Amino acid sequence: MSVKTYEGRIEQGQIRLRDVPLLPEGARVYVVIPESETSGSAWVRELYSLFAAVREEAAPYSVEKVDADIDAAVAAVRDRHA
Repeated sequence: MSVKTYEGRIEQGQIRLRDVPLLPEGARVYVVIPESETSGSAWVRELYSLFAAVREEAAPYSVEKVDADIDAAVAAVRDRHA
């Protein structure tokens, strides 16, 4: 298996790659996050990971609905770490 590396950024919760040829639908990709990008508090990393599995599923919902769900999740994590 050959591997090519492309640089990108997270923009509005989506991975945006620079200078990438058009990839076919369903193409397999791997995401590698530099250590410096994942630094910060463990609490923030845990909160972010709670949403990782549902980011795509949240796309059809309004910002207000997503914000309300995020507020509830933040409260739950704060309670757990209080």
